[in-house]
Amino acid sequence: MKRVPVTIDIETIPGQKPGEFQRILEALPPVKAPSGATKAEMAREAGLFGEELEAMTKEDVVAFYEKFKSSDRTEEAMQVWKKQALDGAKGEIFCIGIKIDDDETVCLNRKSPDVEDERRLIETFNVFLQKIKLPKAATAGFVGHNIYGFDLPFLFKRHVLHGVAPYFDLQPAKYSGVFYDTMLKWCEGGNSRIGLSSLCEILGIESSKNGIDGSQVFDMVCQGRHAEIFEYCKGDVEDVCKVFQKMTFGKGFA
Repeated sequence: MKRVPVTIDIETIPGQKPGEFQRILEALPPVKAPSGATKAEMAREAGLFGEELEAMTKEDVVAFYEKFKSSDRTEEAMQVWKKQALDGAKGEIFCIGIKIDDDETVCLNRKSPDVEDERRLIETFNVFLQKIKLPKAATAGFVGHNIYGFDLPFLFKRHVLHGVAPYFDLQPAKYSGVFYDTMLKWCEGGNSRIGLSSLCEILGIESSKNGIDGSQVFDMVCQGRHAEIFEYCKGDVEDVCKVFQKMTFGKGFA
């Protein structure tokens, strides 16, 4: 049966539940002085000098150091929060880039007038897939870069958590042939992973990334740079399509 490529790419962000950042901040483990650190080393990091330091015991310095390091842990909590964007159980989908065969690439996103939250985005994604017009005796096959390790599992978890049944199977067997993962195919028998831009460079394909990568997406969301994110997402889809064609010698799905 002929498979029509459905190339996808998702951009994800940390969980957006009210109070999530504050919850993470309050859940950080207590700061402890590093094992083996000297009085002088801890004092230097905590900004203790002169007579004040001379009058303190090492135990005093340890207590001061731990209090000093606990005073502002905003950046530490922010890094923990941002990592949720890699976890489908905690993070959320901000947009989904899709290209059906040779059709125009679109980016479904949470800033569209009729898509107010992630659940609605997922529902819109499924409706979009249902409307794909396939040739007789043909079916769709997902194409992406690291979709087996990231995009499909992330999508599956978000569908489950929202109680939305996926239109297509989001948990295909690794060698089922119903999807094509450009990273998985390229790294078989060798390196465990390779970035899309690096693979494009190897294959002589001009990448559309322009210095942006997925780790910057949430910062761009906070800055209101939504249009740039959507273009970046669509660019990834276009790059994957070119890689897919190159790696299959223009034949697509076998």
